Amino acid sequence: MGDRTHPVRTPLRREELAGTSDSHSVSGVARNDVLRTAILDSVFDGILAYDAKGRPTYRNRSARELFGELADMPVDSWPEHAGLFDARTERRIDFGDLPVSRALTGESMQGAELMIRRPDGTTFYANANARAMYSDDGELTGAVISFRDVTSERQAREELIQAQRLDALGQLTGGIAHDFNNVLSTMLGSLQLLQRRVGEDARAQKYVEMCLRAAKSGGDLTARLLAFSRRQKLKPETIQVSELLAGLTPLLRRSIEASIRLDIAE
Repeated sequence: MGDRTHPVRTPLRREELAGTSDSHSVSGVARNDVLRTAILDSVFDGILAYDAKGRPTYRNRSARELFGELADMPVDSWPEHAGLFDARTERRIDFGDLPVSRALTGESMQGAELMIRRPDGTTFYANANARAMYSDDGELTGAVISFRDVTSERQAREELIQAQRLDALGQLTGGIAHDFNNVLSTMLGSLQLLQRRVGEDARAQKYVEMCLRAAKSGGDLTARLLAFSRRQKLKPETIQVSELLAGLTPLLRRSIEASIRLDIAE
């Protein structure tokens, strides 16, 4: 049998072992950084981090999209470039009361409602949470703040509130219109009886007819109010405004002050 040769494996020196360990360690850290960035960039909330002096150290993708150039600015320059308001009162917030400013003093904030006007003039609403960051020694090293864009939710809430107000207004209008219609029915009945009693008195007949026209106009208005309260489709009709006003002129002149002049063009 022939001699078999085996490769000689020399042991690694400590320096080489250390270098290999460091290489694997650096590679692991890099992978973790990439993974961490990918995770934070997939979050819908905007996340901003600052050092103890308020200088930006990190911003995820949502923060860059939400704030634009503000995300790259130190905290103390925000008031110069953006409008910062309390969303509930719409009053401008002092710099020291900003969530990130308070976090940089060691205070935490949750659920702050803000209205932010970007440098380009566009506005959005956000809920903000801020917390201070500390080193292992307990030293304040900075702050992290998250923003959730709630502009769409706020608009939807305002539209719902407006719809509820209109519904309440419709119910109120319907109740008033019904009561007013009862009053008009009594007036019309009384005026019709009065019209029969005045007989041939032309002047009295003239005033009664004016009152009847006014009452009928009030009836038309009541019908429109009821249609609004029931959300029915209105049926607009073309009228001659001058003729309508001309018929009410004597009544209007007696109702307004003598210092007011009433001219109706035909």
